[in-house]
Amino acid sequence: WNIKPYSTSYQLLTTGLIDRGDPEYPEPRWGMEWKPTAKPMRSAYAESEHGEPDFTNYARIRENEPFIDTLDYIFLSDEWKVVDVKK
Repeated sequence: WNIKPYSTSYQLLTTGLIDRGDPEYPEPRWGMEWKPTAKPMRSAYAESEHGEPDFTNYARIRENEPFIDTLDYIFLSDEWKVVDVKK
């Protein structure tokens, strides 16, 4: 998924929630309020002592400023324990 670690999408994936004040919080439709039902996922790097990497993607096109950010994650099920990650 091409999401950044400080984005609303990342928050939803890793906590299962979005703050009601967030601009991306879904508006009620057809008289129904949105309620998240997905179980949060665990990021291997976020659970390590290092946290998410500074970047996993470096892209530059011609003379434009490069895009440097984290877009790649390793998500784990509950059975896995993070011992270490490559820094």
